[in-house]
Amino acid sequence: FPALKSPVAFHKQIHSLQRARTGTFLKHKLSSRPDRSELVRMHILEETQAEPSLQATQLRLKRARLANDLNEKIAQRPGPMELVEKKILPVDSGVEEVINSKPVMSLTSGIQSCVSLINCLCLFFFVFFLVSFGNVMTDNVRAWIFILPRVAAV
Repeated sequence: FPALKSPVAFHKQIHSLQRARTGTFLKHKLSSRPDRSELVRMHILEETQAEPSLQATQLRLKRARLANDLNEKIAQRPGPMELVEKKILPVDSGVEEVINSKPVMSLTSGIQSCVSLINCLCLFFFVFFLVSFGNVMTDNVRAWIFILPRVAAV
């Protein structure tokens, strides 16, 4: 806003000069802008034949494909125990003695022990429910109490 004692025409002239200077600056920047091949060479733009409206989708697809490839390679990577066995990963002698003396639990036995634990917890909560919410024991409930420990042992 113009000051109270200065003329309005003076402020209009300053404003038009500022706009002209900005316009000149933008024209200079646009004229000295690098062309598309230079931007591709500097890895600012991607080299693609797709329509501009599809380029974002193409980039997302490319990133998703790269993420899938990376996840597959990570899944196939050897574990630390395998690296120790192949002498790729160095360990202290004390740690090596522990590794060699105790057998490592296999994956299937670990899963079986987890399933057994889950079955036992289910049995516990089932019995807790019976004790908490009723004293009536029907023949069906007695049959389930007889069957569940055998299922948990599987």
